[in-house]
Amino acid sequence: MNQKEQEYVTTLAQCGNITKAAQKLYISQPALSAYISNLEKSLGVKLFDRSGKYFRPTQAGDLYLDIAGKMLDLNRGFQDGLSEILTRKKGKLTICIQLRRAPSLLAPVLAQFGREFPDVKVIIKEGVKSLLDEIVERGDFDLLIFNLQNPCRDLVSRSIYKDQVLLALPQGHPLLSKARSVRGSTYPYLDLAECGEETFILPTPNQSLRVQVDRILESAGICPGKVMELRNIETAMQLVAEGMGIGFNREQYAKSMYYHKSPIYCRCSDGAHTESWLSVSYPKGKTLTDYEQRLIELFVAEGNKMQNSI
Repeated sequence: MNQKEQEYVTTLAQCGNITKAAQKLYISQPALSAYISNLEKSLGVKLFDRSGKYFRPTQAGDLYLDIAGKMLDLNRGFQDGLSEILTRKKGKLTICIQLRRAPSLLAPVLAQFGREFPDVKVIIKEGVKSLLDEIVERGDFDLLIFNLQNPCRDLVSRSIYKDQVLLALPQGHPLLSKARSVRGSTYPYLDLAECGEETFILPTPNQSLRVQVDRILESAGICPGKVMELRNIETAMQLVAEGMGIGFNREQYAKSMYYHKSPIYCRCSDGAHTESWLSVSYPKGKTLTDYEQRLIELFVAEGNKMQNSI
């Protein structure tokens, strides 16, 4: 059974007349008659009884029509579903995002997306760098929101906003007297070489911030002697504020955190080491749906708002 065959047989059964059925199918009457005859020969059974101009299904014909009707319904269901996907009505997508980025970025974007595409199911996977690396390796995502420090040849990426790593110190720390103002910058500059004897409160090694901080420390020639590691960056900043040591935070993280007591933030290195881009990426070769393209635009627009509000 193929779709053409099913349509010919069911149309003939509905019309009961070869001429009317041929007209409905936009083929000639002899062509349809020959097609039905050849089909019956290949099946080894009559599908229709002929009585003058009228065609009535045989018992075998009724069985054929029953099965063919179900198959045509399934095909129509598939075509309707495909049409809904192509016309942006239905679908699903998986977004993988860094755990710390999710609270400030996801909510406003997904709220707007949900209003525009209420029948698109969104699956969120949050994680630190090591988990997201595994997800990327498996290709188990549609869109990836990630702090991109080095281009990946397997991904197509669109920048959301530029971020920078800041040095955090407790209020009143003696090193702040050595910080100097920088024209055009919100934050004073403190030479990281001044901090070598301090206790460093750092993220864990599997976090993207720690990867970047290690590069900053290496560039400054600093190998911390006293280190405290914490996965929760917000807790780390509270410990810094209480005078337990100094630490590092991303500018956008710092902006979105709640502080019982606030640390003081400084620039500590040149942009090449401290700056990075939060990007929305997807696998190279992937054909984006209209709703995926729209979601990317919403992430970029929200990123622009966040960048401009700093």
